[in-house]
Formats: sequence, structure tokens, C-alpha cells
Amino acid sequence: MILVAGVLAAAAIAVSTAGCGLPDDAAASVNGAIITKDEVQHRIDVTAVLYPNEVPEDRESQEFIDYRGNVTKQLVSEEMERQEAEERGVSVTADEIEESLTIYVEDKYLGDVEKMEEAFANDGISVDELRAEIERDLLHQKMLDSFHEETTISEEEVQAFYEQNKAKYIHPEQRQVRIITTATEDEAAAALARISAGEEFSAVAMEVSIDGATAQKGGLIGLVDRKSLPENVADAAFGLSYNQVSQLFQNGSGWSIVKVEIILPESNQTFDDLKDELTFFLRNQKFSERWKEYSAELWDTYDIEYAEGYEPPEEEPAEGGATGPTQTVDPGAPADTKY
Repeated sequence: MILVAGVLAAAAIAVSTAGCGLPDDAAASVNGAIITKDEVQHRIDVTAVLYPNEVPEDRESQEFIDYRGNVTKQLVSEEMERQEAEERGVSVTADEIEESLTIYVEDKYLGDVEKMEEAFANDGISVDELRAEIERDLLHQKMLDSFHEETTISEEEVQAFYEQNKAKYIHPEQRQVRIITTATEDEAAAALARISAGEEFSAVAMEVSIDGATAQKGGLIGLVDRKSLPENVADAAFGLSYNQVSQLFQNGSGWSIVKVEIILPESNQTFDDLKDELTFFLRNQKFSERWKEYSAELWDTYDIEYAEGYEPPEEEPAEGGATGPTQTVDPGAPADTKY
């Protein structure tokens, strides 16, 4: 795990909830940086405007106290990320914020700045608060970018992954096959004559076939590869062209005819075929794992104190470990996502 120099140098200090060393107006501190109670209240007030169903109405209830603790924890995580970004030399410029703001106005208000400002004023929110939210989002993305740039995958790692999973990339030829089986050669010959005269293979199969597994399905075996069939049936079925019916052949104690309705050719994806795709996948997977480890480590590394009444509620650790200061990246995200 690669951590920034400032984090490596810091001692792992347990999070304190006593808040005994905090100023009266502080809700929490992060390595000495104060998050005030007013900041927590302001975030709650803004959230209450934007998402009124999210904030508990009874502000004396335990539910609200727990909610306030979670808001405080979110502000703590944002402060941790801000300090980490400073250590890593990651920053957001005013021009970048304004560019994103312009995109937001175009998307939400068709470029009408006055309409946006009026809507925000009606909700009691300033445009500067939107700028602050944009800055947090941009800073988070830049932190992700920084970690992603540091994450590399060697060709040897990609080759090893391909070899371990080669069976997934090699698909034998498959065919959809129907079969008619009769007790005697004469009955099979009669069935073949009817099919040659124009009757549907499936209709004849339902009428005369004695194969209990397929007769009522019109003789349908399904989409199979050669290894899925008895050798004599496979030889007949895989020796046919598309939509062709075989000659009758002996099949155990009976006689059979087969028809091929679909042919899916062999599909073998070589390492060279998949190299770029697998490199993309494995690099993102490693990046996601590194970010999760790094994020979880911060909660143990930073000196965090909460004031009484602002502590986040205790919760069961999420599956796979603790969450970090901001959202983690989903390794299963669609291929067209950035990471």
C-alpha cells in the first residue's frame, strides 16, 4: 500500500469521541483542523431544503442526533480528503470550478444563470454553496485520478490472468440438434422418407420418436457441443451442413436421424485479442483495491475528535472492510466508465 508521506509519518491514533480538547463551537477536529457546529448545522439546513425527506423532523430525537453524527462524519471525511489532497499536491482551480458550473447551468437551466440564481434563492441556497459542492466533487475525482495514474499492471500479470481463465475465452463449436429415434431400421427409413417429402422434422419426431427425453419437444436436444453427445450421434450431427438432415444410423438398440438447425462456430479469443480489455479490467481492479485500503487506513491514521452529541452512531462494518473518506470505486462498473 502506497500512502502519502504525511500519512506514513503520522502515528496511528485511535479516534476519540470525548472531545475534551475541543473549543466550545467545535463539532469535530481532524488533525487539529476544526469543523464547527455551525458548519454541521449549515450542511443539515441545506440538505433539508434539497432533500426534505432525508432530515428527521424531530430535532430532539435520537434519530436526528444520529443523523447529525453522520453529517459530522461526512464533514470529517471531506476534511481528511482535503488534507490528503494538499499533501499530494492535488488542487482545484477557480477556472475548473467555473467550467463545471457552466456545464451545470447548461444542463439544468438551459444556460439561464438568472433562472438558476432565482431558483437557488427561493430554496435559501447560494451559488457559492454550489461552487463549494463542485469543488469537493472535482477534488475527489482528482484524488481518484492521482491514484489511478500510479496504478500499473504488467504484461506478465495480464498473461497470468488470461492463462488462469483461458477456459472462459475458448468456446467449441456448438450446434442445435433435433433427433428422431425408432425401434427398427424400417421405421427410421419411413420417418426419413416423410421428412424428405416435405413434412416438418419436429412433427414427425413427436409422432414416431421413442426417445422419451426429446420426442415431446419435437426431437429437440438443444444447443450442444460435440462432447455433449454420444459419439455416433455427434459424428452424424457434426458432419452435417446447416439445416441438413442426416441419413439414418444405428443408435444403441434403435435407429436415429438428426437435423442441424443452428451452427455456432468455434470462438477462441487469444491473449492478443484480449490483452487491452484485460489490462483495463485488471488495472481498475487493482486501483479499486488500493483506494479502498488507503481510504480505510485514513480513519486509523488521522487524529479525529468528536464533540459530545456529534459522534457518528456505531454501525456494523460494511462487508469487505471499512469505508473510506469518500465513496469507493465499483470494480464492476460498466466498461465505458472512467475507472
